[in-house]
Formats: sequence, C-alpha cells, structure tokens
Amino acid sequence: MTTPRRLGLIVFLLITACSSVGRSQPVPLGASVPAASDAASHGWAVIERRGGPFLLHLPPREPGNGYEASPPGSVRPVRPLAEWPDAIAAIGDRVYLVYPPEPGADQSESWRPVFSLRAVPSTIAGMWVDLPSGLMDSLPSLPARGRLVALAAQGSALYVLERAAGHLGMWAHDTSAPGAEWVAVPLPAALAGTEPSAIAMVSQRPGLVIAARETGGSRAWQLGEQDSWSRFDLRGWDRFWSAHWRQGFGREILAATPTGTGDDPSDALELWRLGSGGPASLGILAAARPGALTSMPSPGRLVLIRPGNAVPEGQPPEPVRILERSLITGRTLHDGAGGGSVAVPVTELRAITVLLVLMMAAVLIVIIRPNPERSWSIPDGWVLADPGRRLIASLIDLVLVAAVLAPAFGVSARQILTLEVLIHPGGAWLSLPALLLTGWISMSVWESLLGLTPGKFVTACRVRRATPGADLKVTIFWSLVRNAMKWLTPPVAAIALFDAEGRHRGDSAARAVVVSRAPASPSDS
Repeated sequence: MTTPRRLGLIVFLLITACSSVGRSQPVPLGASVPAASDAASHGWAVIERRGGPFLLHLPPREPGNGYEASPPGSVRPVRPLAEWPDAIAAIGDRVYLVYPPEPGADQSESWRPVFSLRAVPSTIAGMWVDLPSGLMDSLPSLPARGRLVALAAQGSALYVLERAAGHLGMWAHDTSAPGAEWVAVPLPAALAGTEPSAIAMVSQRPGLVIAARETGGSRAWQLGEQDSWSRFDLRGWDRFWSAHWRQGFGREILAATPTGTGDDPSDALELWRLGSGGPASLGILAAARPGALTSMPSPGRLVLIRPGNAVPEGQPPEPVRILERSLITGRTLHDGAGGGSVAVPVTELRAITVLLVLMMAAVLIVIIRPNPERSWSIPDGWVLADPGRRLIASLIDLVLVAAVLAPAFGVSARQILTLEVLIHPGGAWLSLPALLLTGWISMSVWESLLGLTPGKFVTACRVRRATPGADLKVTIFWSLVRNAMKWLTPPVAAIALFDAEGRHRGDSAARAVVVSRAPASPSDS
C-alpha cells in the first residue's frame, strides 16, 4: 500500500472518530402535558408528542453524589411510552408508572400493571442514563377494585387511593423490599361507612395526607407510624378542592387553582400555599393550561412544562417551554425553551480529541516509517491467510474477550463493543481499556503456546515465524510485540486488510505470518 493511500486512510479514520464525539440532536417535544410527578431532587412528566405519550426527566438542580447541578430550564427527553399511564410518582431517582387495569387470568378481577425506570448520572459530566436501557422494570401488579384517585410516594413506599361505589381502598408497596407485594392500608376510622362527595391524597412530610369533603364540611388526616392516622389542620378548603394540581411542600400543601371560570386552555393558574396558617398566594402562572406542574422540593423549585408553539403540518414540533420559579423567593429562574446538557462537555471533548490525535499520530509513525523487515517467507505446507479469514478470527477473539470481561463491570458484551459503556454510570468505561489489555496479553499467550487463538482455531488460521522451511511458533516476547500493535493501536491491524502482502506492522516487527494449510496438490492425492 502506497504512502499517500495509507495517509488518506488515517485521515478518514480520524475524521470519522472525531465526528462521532459530542454530536447531539435536539429532540423536539411539544403538545399537551397531562401528568407530572416529583421527587426530592428529580422531576418527571408525561407529555403528548406525535400523538402518543412521551416521558420527560428534569435533572436535579443541586449537585449530588456523582453528578453536577443542572441549570434551570434543563429537561431531558427519555422515551416514548406504549400507552398513557393513569398516574406517575417518583422516589429519589426512580419514576413509577401505574397503567389502566387489565383483566386477570380468570376474568374475575383486574390488575393494574406497574413499571419503573431509573435515571443515573453517566461517566460524562452532564449526561444521564436510563436504566434499564430500552426497557422498564416490572413491579407487582396492583389489584384494581375501583377508580384510581391518586398515587403518592412517601419515603420508600408507594401509596394508591382508589374509589368505587360504596368502596374506598388504599394500597401500599414498599419499593425497598425485593419481592414485596401490594398490601391494604386501613383508612382513617372516621371515614368508615361514609360516602364523601370528594376525596384526595397528597404526598406530604412527615406523612401523606388524605382529605375528604362531606356534607358537614371538609376534614384531613395525616398518616403516621404503624399506619396510624391523626387529624391534619388545613385551611383554605375552597382553593384545595378547586385546584388542578396539589403537592406537599414542607409542612404545607401547594395548590394551583384556575383564575377563570371556564375550561379555556388559555386560563391562568394561581399558586397557593395552604396550611394551618391559612392560604397565601404565590403568584399567577400565566397561560398555564394545558401544562404540567411539578415541584422539586429539595431546591425549592416549581416547574411548569408547556407545549411549544403550533407549527404547520409535516414540520417537527417545537421544543417544550419551561417556566421555573423559586418557591422560596418567588423569583422566575427560567422562562423559555427547555434546554439540556450537551453530550460531551467542552473540557472532556478536548481531552478526547487530544487522545485521538495522539493515537493517530502513533499509528501514523508506525505505518508510514520504513519497514525494517528485509525479507520474509512462508513455512512449508502453509499459505498466506486471506484478509477476510483474519478479520473474522479477530472479531471472534474480540467478542470472546468482551463476553468474559462484561460481568466484572456489570455491563453486557454488546454495551462494550458498541461503546455504550462511555455513558454508563460508575466505572463501566474502564471495561474498554481492560478489553484492550486483556486481549493483548491473553491472545499473545495463546499464540505463543498453541500458535493460534480461539478465533484462528475457528477459521483454521495459525501464527508462525516467517522463516523458510521450519514450521516454528512465535515466542511469547514476539507475540506480545505483535499483539501490542494489533490490540493497542487497532488501525495498525486494520491496514492488513488493504496491504498487498496481507500483513500489518505487528507481523513485520515480530517476523510473524498468519497462515492457513496449503491445499493438497494432485500428486499428493
């Protein structure tokens, strides 16, 4: 292969590698937003996108273990959902979705499917990964005996309140206990035998709150230890019952009530703080419907997710708009299009670019410098292995090493080979250098002892000394030299596919040759 052709191939590989780093396309999101959820530091919402439900994630606004704080207005598209959930809630970095009931096996009772998804920081600052990737964890199904009134999270438990004719029921599931089932929770004794005209459940600290509106007025109870209930003092019941959204904040309850009298989507919402001291207005959220409200209690934020502006038929929808307001000072922190972190921060992108340039420079020096090998030959009884056979053998070895290493890093061989581990949490990215080092050493040992690797065994190839006559295996030292260029600088080995002699510089440096058995001649048969 001539020097200009080699140089052109190297430039192509460098451009391809660099162009695949740090490139991200904004995902347009927009339409009506029917539901939202919150956790201590994460926010979640389900919106309509292209006629179906789509899950959004609001990364934490405060730094935590293994991640940095996301700026106000940050929103991350997660994935489309197959169906609309009835309700969602969140605990920590995990979101839970409860779906409409499905008939049981004997058709005598119904069950609500429950799924969950976790958002974790990746090894690249500012990026988040959803686990499990492309799927959702399945939780025990929830018995469905009525209409789902509310879903709330408290501590490590999920609570569901449902209502049917003459029936009120409450269920709980401990998410921290593997294999735990849904268990019935006794309601306040004062609700026994009553038929309230309205009932609601709100996640609250230190315990969730159930409120009921009856003929004589409204009452509320708070859940304590050992499923005990105590009266909860709440004022401003008219605003509580007219609210389109309710959420606990500290020892109070936030409620968003419409300012108009109709169902016009352009109506604004007024935010109220309800507690024992009476209602206090926190301001107007202009044109807040349709939209999803969610609070992030840890930094004290209220986030309103609104659809983007309408666009002509056939064009992609605009990004969602985020209104983020401080619940402490009332100051607006962001009001505009939702943004997100770049795939690779500038500092890390520079570091990756420098490493790629250094690697390509090393490859350039190895390939273009004069070949010190003066002459070589093929041992008797062998012929030079064709490039296709060598390529298949190398791929088999690569997949085998990845499959052996993957369990040690908690990932799959596919995630290593597709470089997906670069965005996985923890030290999963270390599987890449481990793959190269393990392949280098293990395959060198195989070739020095047996003259082959598992891949070469499958493809009927062998590694031999490039000397005439004698059929000799390559020593461990020269096997290490040969495979160092093959495994630690992969473009060097790739040159063998285009070289007229079918050998790379690792073969030349070790005075080795990859061969296969020569076909029998007519005289031999």
